[in-house]
Amino acid sequence: MPVLLKVNAGGLILEAGPQYSYLLSANDETKVTRTRQPNGTPTVAEAENKKDVSGFKRSELGYVAGVGYQADNGLSLNLRYTGAFSDFVKSDNGNYFNGDLANARHSAFQLSLGYLLPSK
Repeated sequence: MPVLLKVNAGGLILEAGPQYSYLLSANDETKVTRTRQPNGTPTVAEAENKKDVSGFKRSELGYVAGVGYQADNGLSLNLRYTGAFSDFVKSDNGNYFNGDLANARHSAFQLSLGYLLPSK
């Protein structure tokens, strides 16, 4: 749930603010391939449809920043970036994916096309 400050400067849209997220469920389909040295023999570990969320933080505080353009006819095009302030794996769970997700954080780019409905 973002709470954004939005500025419209002659059609140029600037927005930024904090965002709160809550994890409802997870569906993890991951394939990890590791090559150990010195012989170079790869080992493959797979985890499919893992729905256990006990190793994840369910609440997350992050940020949103975006830029866009809104035309006079109501059409708009926006690009946003969202990120998190903290890791999404619990710190006491260093064995999740053998510690490979120790510093993993959520982030995403969002592209949107919109139309502002007339208020009259």
